[in-house]
Amino acid sequence: MTNVIVQAARMMGTRTIVRKGTAKTPGNTIFLWELSDGKTLELLRHEGAKAPAHFVSVRERSEEFDALLEYYERRANVFSPNRHAAA
Repeated sequence: MTNVIVQAARMMGTRTIVRKGTAKTPGNTIFLWELSDGKTLELLRHEGAKAPAHFVSVRERSEEFDALLEYYERRANVFSPNRHAAA
């Protein structure tokens, strides 16, 4: 199985990260990376009680970064240091 971070780097290709966000629930942390082409990578890290935290998945989302942050705000604690920065 490929490491999720390596997989995310491959998915990014030549695109760059322009904004980041984090959504935290009791059992998971979701990392959102807005890419230079407007797409967003979503990485899921499971916070197991008995095992160390580990990334379990990555997927490319076509939804806008702000729309994903708003979605997660209804379900989790969200943080994005440069939320309103221009992409």
